[in-house]
Amino acid sequence: LLVSSATSDAHVESVFPTFAAGGCVVAHPTNSTNLDSVMKQQAISHLVCTPSHLSRISVASANALELVIVRGAALPQALMKKWADRLHFINSYGRTEAAVAVTAMSCTPDMTYPFSIGKPLTNVHTYIVDPADPAILVSPGVAGELVVSGHQVARGYKGLPAQTAKVFIDSPFELSPDSPHKRLYRTGDLCRWLPDGTIGYIGR
Repeated sequence: LLVSSATSDAHVESVFPTFAAGGCVVAHPTNSTNLDSVMKQQAISHLVCTPSHLSRISVASANALELVIVRGAALPQALMKKWADRLHFINSYGRTEAAVAVTAMSCTPDMTYPFSIGKPLTNVHTYIVDPADPAILVSPGVAGELVVSGHQVARGYKGLPAQTAKVFIDSPFELSPDSPHKRLYRTGDLCRWLPDGTIGYIGR
């Protein structure tokens, strides 16, 4: 089920992987606020949405639903527990500047850290640094700014050199000039390393 607009980054994550797998994308009618009826009538099996969208869907209407990926906002623990024991539930984190997805976490109702956004995806490096100096890594458990690197990180903002220089920086953690991890993107989001090695999202 596609609930995002064609101009949002979530549209990319919903449409192209589905087509690549031979699936069918059902676009939610813009003039309808009843997600339950669409879930029932179209037998939706996969859903990528924000926590607020998911909160508008009743469990009873989602009999065919197999996979939910939530992203775009902090995940309320109660909402996760409501769904995670019924299907495959993933809490994902990403930014438009890093090709939508950066980390992911498969959730269970009894998980120790329900606010975890998981670990970096393949070919993604994540660091948590001092917001005042991105060359300084913070200790596990200490809040800091999440920065990311990898092939998916954008080159910058077109026509906005000052803004680009502010958030796209050379990595002090990568020496090779040809490495895809040489460029870091400063997300502006506060996170911390959790004892289980995953990333806990705090806020922006």
